[in-house]
Amino acid sequence: MVHSPDITKRILLRVNVPAFAIGAFEAAMGFAFTAFAAQSMGSAADANLLLFWFWMSLFIFELPTGYVVDRWGARGSLICSLLLRSVAFGLYYWGQGSTISLCVASVLAGLAVTFMSGLFSTQIMVWSAQLGTEVEASRMVRWVMLVRAGSLVIGSLLGYGTTLILGLDSVWLLCIAMALLTAGYVYALWPQLQPLAKATISQHYRDCARELRRRKLWGDVLNISMVRTVSAAAMSNAAMVLVPALQKTPVLLLALQLLSGIVTLFAPKVSVHIEARPAWRDLMLWLFLPVLIILPLASGWPAWLFFTIMMVSALCAEMHYRHRFYEAIDASISGSAISIQGLVENALGAMTFALSWIFLLHVRPKDIWWLYAFLALSLAVVPLCMRSRTATVGAIPTSNQS
Repeated sequence: MVHSPDITKRILLRVNVPAFAIGAFEAAMGFAFTAFAAQSMGSAADANLLLFWFWMSLFIFELPTGYVVDRWGARGSLICSLLLRSVAFGLYYWGQGSTISLCVASVLAGLAVTFMSGLFSTQIMVWSAQLGTEVEASRMVRWVMLVRAGSLVIGSLLGYGTTLILGLDSVWLLCIAMALLTAGYVYALWPQLQPLAKATISQHYRDCARELRRRKLWGDVLNISMVRTVSAAAMSNAAMVLVPALQKTPVLLLALQLLSGIVTLFAPKVSVHIEARPAWRDLMLWLFLPVLIILPLASGWPAWLFFTIMMVSALCAEMHYRHRFYEAIDASISGSAISIQGLVENALGAMTFALSWIFLLHVRPKDIWWLYAFLALSLAVVPLCMRSRTATVGAIPTSNQS
């Protein structure tokens, strides 16, 4: 395996152009979704029901679609995903008077996203393996964060401009157009790579789960999933806490989205310095827990400040665990390994949004931070217990040693 900067750059650019486009229309959608969901469903609590069905759909369909990526290739899976997303966006636009239509749209959107789980990372790994080069895990993670940040900023501006000029509902038409254009790009410019998975789906996932256990990666899987789900739920409900009168203050909604994009943009640079200092790294991995506990007590600009600190710490923690995870998995199981991590993440996400819905029926929106602090603390303990149990088992003397 060789390192060729030109080939590596070409692979990363070709793969990340649609990743950027998808991130942009997701940001445009995310800009308006909180206000749209609260308006369409009738309350901030019920808005979480749409997110619950989205994450439940992710959980149900994650494994089969992850196998499709490994078995039949990334290009067809991504095109299928984008077409399904277009249908879901259409249902959001034309089915606003019906709760059932909106929930079906969320299920379809979740199904579409599962076709993309780990897809870009898998395409990079497989394409580089077939070209005889290698893309470092650290470089992949930096590109992921760069694309996420850039698309978040551009998409937020697109969503704001569209909402300002054409109204809140028109964002869905923008998302449909961007999804179809991206599908055309992938069809025209992505190579159809030979798949690596040959076994049956059950055998494939058994082998993959065994490989994750052998490499002691389940702790990282749980840590990635915990950070992702808690921070995603916090970001989804942050607008309800930090932005009063959602429909009447699009500038503050834009500020919240741009803040997220800027934090994501600079998180890789911060993370590099933190990773070089173990004491700082350990502090950052746990920092978002006390910040979540402080947030319900803050208001005004201090609440925005603590929310920013929470996002920075969550992103640094995600990069740390994801980097270790990518380094340890082979290209031949990459789609399924990332899919298994996604399955855990989606199960936790569905649970988190269901609890958010129940919680918001009984408390003020700003008290939602207490729930997320409790979930983060509870979920963070599980990998520690797993590591402690593994160490204990390893310390038991065998008959040969005694």
